[in-house]
Amino acid sequence: MEKETHYTEELLRGILENSYDIIYRLNMKSDRFDYISPSSQFFGYDPEEIKERGINRILEFVHPEDKDRLYEGFNIVTESVDVSSSVEFRLKNREGGYRWMSDTRSLVRTDDGKAVAIVGTIRDISREKQAEEDLRKAKKQLESKVRERTASLEEANTALRVLLKKREEDLKEIEEKIQLNVKELVSPYIDRLKKTGLDEAQKSALQMLESNLEGIVSPFIRSLSTQYLKLTHTEIEVANLVKQGKSAKEIADLLNMSPRTIDTHKYHIRKKLGLKSKKTNLRNYLLSFS
Repeated sequence: MEKETHYTEELLRGILENSYDIIYRLNMKSDRFDYISPSSQFFGYDPEEIKERGINRILEFVHPEDKDRLYEGFNIVTESVDVSSSVEFRLKNREGGYRWMSDTRSLVRTDDGKAVAIVGTIRDISREKQAEEDLRKAKKQLESKVRERTASLEEANTALRVLLKKREEDLKEIEEKIQLNVKELVSPYIDRLKKTGLDEAQKSALQMLESNLEGIVSPFIRSLSTQYLKLTHTEIEVANLVKQGKSAKEIADLLNMSPRTIDTHKYHIRKKLGLKSKKTNLRNYLLSFS
């Protein structure tokens, strides 16, 4: 029994004296430490020096903002029957700097249940706290960058919407000017030419000129060529004349092609517009673009 007891004591002493954590026993009657492990030397304090101090003097080493929390932790233990508590606080070392510590403590009772002491373990958690602080700062910086990026994108989107609106207004203004110029500066001369003695070839050329001119300023042509970019220039001309109600022969005469060629163009137009296998009338479909 003596050998076993000696072995157990040596084992416990080895654990206590080689632990990096500070292990202590606080006598509740005297409010002094019965035991402080040698690891307290890591923070510049000799165990015997600490044992000579009362708990109130030890609290002088605790950060002012953490003293109330440390007091509260001790009260929870002493006022409860079987409870352990843990509290985090900052402890000043000999150099004057503070390190974050975690104190976990519980009561020691006699056989009759009387609380006589508090035993606890104080662990240095400065690295964990620093990691938490670094993570918090990184998160804050990331959130700030996200807000800045979002604000920047919103500003860019606003500027883009303004530019697009201005572009639409400019295009509309240009369109109106072109239509007005054609109506006032070109159309009157075409009407005069119609009243002169033109032969059939000249009439056909003049009609073709008028048709193409109308096509240039026609919203139908722009919408058709924009939505269906696969249509060739000739197919767009044929589509415009079909929309005007021209027959295949009339279109052939205007474009100086054979009716069969016009039918081929109309076939390609229906195919490209997705009307190949449908009974939809081509002219009615094209009129929907007006």
